[in-house]
Amino acid sequence: MGERVDLVFLLVAALLGYCLATDD
Repeated sequence: MGERVDLVFLLVAALLGYCLATDD
């Protein structure tokens, strides 16, 4: 259960970046 944590972290980071990028 190590790669899954990396995957979740990557997903959260991408979502955060997307939210910040589309911050009107």
